[in-house]
Amino acid sequence: GVSDLSVRQTEVQRDLRAFLKLLAAMARSGSAEAGPAAETELVQVVAEGLGTIMPLLPPDLPAHPKLCHSFFDTVAFMHETFPGAMASLPPHVWGALVGTLFQGLGMAGGGLALTQVVLDGLAALATFHVKDALAGGKGVTDSNVPGPGREWAGCHSPLAALLVRALQRVVFEERGADVVAAAAPALLPLVMAEPEAVRAFRADLVHGIEDPQQQRLVSVACESLVADLPQALNPRAKARFLSQLESFAEVARAAARRK
Repeated sequence: GVSDLSVRQTEVQRDLRAFLKLLAAMARSGSAEAGPAAETELVQVVAEGLGTIMPLLPPDLPAHPKLCHSFFDTVAFMHETFPGAMASLPPHVWGALVGTLFQGLGMAGGGLALTQVVLDGLAALATFHVKDALAGGKGVTDSNVPGPGREWAGCHSPLAALLVRALQRVVFEERGADVVAAAAPALLPLVMAEPEAVRAFRADLVHGIEDPQQQRLVSVACESLVADLPQALNPRAKARFLSQLESFAEVARAAARRK
């Protein structure tokens, strides 16, 4: 009956939380002592575990906050603590885990706490990419994008798709100042990596605005995000970008309300 199904669902979620707790403990204990080879092996094991869990997660994941936060906490921790090893995962594994960040950005009902966790993981991923690319490495784009059949929400790369999704979250879905501050550490390296994605987002945003003055204001504010991009992720660049993002969010939200 219905009650039996509910009991089984509760048991499954309890088991998933226990498995996630085990994966998180494994990751945290290994982070303090792992050398390069051990780190790679650890990341592979945890990633495989997360991959096993993903198909079992309920469709209404935010309605189960303990399970939801436990899952995204673990994913974010892996990106923050082992960015290089995560970027070296096989493309289909890496793509699936990055896809969870995209999914997390689109989840309604999780609140700012969930958004913050997802953005922390995204910031770690994007920061690794930019720093590695500036140092002459490949970052994540060249080495770990799944095959050409993989669609990233109409974008040419996962970083571009994540950038657009984060901007959508800031403009249309989370209207407080807190989400702007939470998103800035992720958005700055994403903008540095994918400035053309910002311009594509601007074009779509302006296209939906009827008032010419509002169009100009939004266009200028959005362009400020990619004007004179910094060459390093230093405190001055971060403070400047946060100010620009706050101005953009204010203008874009006002225009969106008038549509």
